[in-house]
Parts: sequence; structure tokens; C-alpha cells
Amino acid sequence: MRIRVVLGIAVLAASLAAAVATPASKTKVYFCGAVQQTTLLWPHGHKTLRSFHVPAAHTPNIQVYRYDPNFAGGNLLVYADAAGRVKRVKTYCSSGPSVPPSQITDPQTVKGKRAVSCSIRATQTFEITTTAKGVTVRGRVASRTLWIASMTRHGAAKITYDGSACELGPSP
Repeated sequence: MRIRVVLGIAVLAASLAAAVATPASKTKVYFCGAVQQTTLLWPHGHKTLRSFHVPAAHTPNIQVYRYDPNFAGGNLLVYADAAGRVKRVKTYCSSGPSVPPSQITDPQTVKGKRAVSCSIRATQTFEITTTAKGVTVRGRVASRTLWIASMTRHGAAKITYDGSACELGPSP
């Protein structure tokens, strides 16, 4: 009987410790005034990007820009890295509500250092979820999911996008 009690307490203590050690995921939602956007996946970070006006980032990250084939000027909307840092440009993006994800209509998936551009006649919202393992960014219009990009702390990068609204661009 004592062994069962001690074993039960040990199991309870271990599960509580695991719950405390594993932080819950956090989601931030930003409504941005962009009908066209480009998502860049940087699985190994990048050096200073003068044409993008972005400093060097050594952590794997995902960046969302207002569409511009040359990435000139200050078109950055959202930055999210695998360490959990999330930044938005307040001029373009405000907080918004989260909605349940929908299936992607014509799913296309690519991995690694990539660029995907989406153009749809409505402003897009970006839902950023950070966990201990990395970051996921979902681009949507209303409840329609256009794309989902994920990045792990170890640089595993993947984006699944709607081929009817988005297209693969050259690697950044």
C-alpha cells in the first residue's frame, strides 16, 4: 500500500514538473493592411539586409512583407523567430481576434529557405504561435487559411500555401 502511495505521489510530482517546465504556446494575431504579401523563411538567419532595412538576425526566422518584388523600403509587416521573439510594424498592423484554422484549398508545400507571395483582394491577418520548439505563422483572410509557415529552433523550415492564391518566389 505504501509503495502505491509513494509511486502515485512520484508520478503526480513528475507530471506537475513537466507541466511547469513546458511553457504553453502563445498566439498573437495581427490584422495588417496588405492585400499582397510575401513570406520569407530564413532557416539559418541572415546577415544585415540593407535593401530590406533589416538588421542581421542569427536566429531562424519568418518575415512577412507587403508585396514588393525588390523588397525596397520599409515594407516589413511581421517578424517572428524560433526563439519566440515577435515584432510587428504598428503603422501597418493592429491586434485582432483569433479564428479557428481552415483547410488550405490547393495545398503546396516547400521546405528550406523560401519565398512565397500571396495576392488576394482582401486584407490579410497573421496569427503567430510560439512554443518551446519554434514558431508558426498562419496567413489568412477572414477564416480562409492562405498559408502556414513553421520554423524550429534548429532551422527546419516549411511553408504550406494555397496554390490558387499564392505562388513560390525565388529563394531570398
